[in-house]
Amino acid sequence: MKKIAIAGLGTVGGGVARLLTDNRKVLMNNTGEEITLGAVLVRSIKTDSEYAHLMTTDFSDIENDPSISIVVEAIGGVDAPFEIACRALKAGKAFITANKALVAEKGDILHALAKENNVPFLFEAACGGGMPIIRPIRTCLTSTDINYVYGILNATSNFILSEMDKGSTYDEAVKEAQVRGYAEADPSADVDGIDSVRKLSIILSMITGKKASPDDIRTVGITKLKDTCGGRVKLLARACINDGKVCAEVSPVLLPEGDVLTCVPSDRNGIVVRGAGSMETAYFGVGAGAIPTASAILADVVEAVKRPEYSGECAWTGEKLVISPWQDDSLPEYRS
Repeated sequence: MKKIAIAGLGTVGGGVARLLTDNRKVLMNNTGEEITLGAVLVRSIKTDSEYAHLMTTDFSDIENDPSISIVVEAIGGVDAPFEIACRALKAGKAFITANKALVAEKGDILHALAKENNVPFLFEAACGGGMPIIRPIRTCLTSTDINYVYGILNATSNFILSEMDKGSTYDEAVKEAQVRGYAEADPSADVDGIDSVRKLSIILSMITGKKASPDDIRTVGITKLKDTCGGRVKLLARACINDGKVCAEVSPVLLPEGDVLTCVPSDRNGIVVRGAGSMETAYFGVGAGAIPTASAILADVVEAVKRPEYSGECAWTGEKLVISPWQDDSLPEYRS
C-alpha cells in the first residue's frame, strides 16, 4: 500500500482526492499497489468534511510520517509550496505539483533536491492540465532534436477568442468565461499571457536543460484585440531553437489557413512540437479544471509509485538560458 498526502483541498486537491477513490481499481491495475490518501494539509480543519480525520494544519505531521511516500501540492502561489516541496524532498518523499509558477521559478532548485535525495519531482499538470506534454518530452522525444514548439497553452484565452469569433466583444467574452468558471474574477494571468509564458518557460527548460525565465520572454496579451480573423488568431506560445540559439514569444498570432491549432476547441489546449528531419507531433487536451488536472497529477503518482527513484531525463540545471526576441524569419509563416 502506498499513501499520499495532499497539500490543499481546493478545486485541484479535491479533484485528486475524489479520483483516488473513483479510479482505485485503475490505479491498482497500473501500479500493482493500493494507493490511498494518508493526510491532507489545510489551513483549518473542517469537522464536517469527509476527510476531517485525515486533516492537519502542520506539515510536520506529513513530513515525519514514514508511511507517506508521496506529497501532492495543490495550494498555489510560490513561497509556501516551495517550502513544502523542499521539506518533502529532503524527507525522501516524491513531490508532485500542478503549480506552474512554482516550477517556472524554482524548478532547477527542486530538480537538484530531488536528485540529491533520489526521489521523483514530477509536474505534468503544470503545463497542459489534462494535455500531456512534459512526459512526451521526457520520454517519447528524447531521441529527437527539438527545434520548434508552438501552442495554445491557455484555454481561458482560447475560449475568449472563440467567443469573440462568434460576435461577442472582448468584455462580453471575458464575462462569459467568468460565468462558466473558466476565468477568475481577475483574469489578467490568462489574458495578459502570464500563464502561457510560465508554461512555455518550463517547456523550454525541459528541452534545453537550462533554466528559462518567464521574464526573458516577450509577452503580449489579447486585451487589445478587435478581430479574430475567422478564428485564426490565437494567443500563441512559441519558441525556436536553432544552433543553440533560442528565441521565444507569447503573443496573438494569425495562423495560416489549415493550421492544426485553428481547430482546437475553445476549452482546450494544443501544442505542436517539431524536430530535425521534419518530425512533427501534436498534443491536445482539456487545459484546466478539477478532474483533468487531477488526472494528470495521478498519472505522476502512478509514475512515482512505479519508479520511486529520481528520474533525471531532461532535468534542467541552474545555468541560465539566453532567450532572444522573436524573429520574423525564425519561421516566416507564423508572423504575428
